[in-house]
Amino acid sequence: MKFSQLPAPLSASCRPLFDQMQTVFTGEFDKVIVTGAGVSDFVYIDKDLRAQVTIPTNGITELDRLAHVVN
Repeated sequence: MKFSQLPAPLSASCRPLFDQMQTVFTGEFDKVIVTGAGVSDFVYIDKDLRAQVTIPTNGITELDRLAHVVN
């Protein structure tokens, strides 16, 4: 196995988005779960949630979600 340090969690503004996700981790750390445009197959993002969250332009990956959960 290969272990590495988790990146710093994304800003606290992403918390409402992560709180809405009800899917298991797949282990694909580079898998984009939310695109930079705010589109996701894993969580419904309505206008209200989109207004609360600042999504990075490169999107949110499963590794970002894991870093948030562990933190």
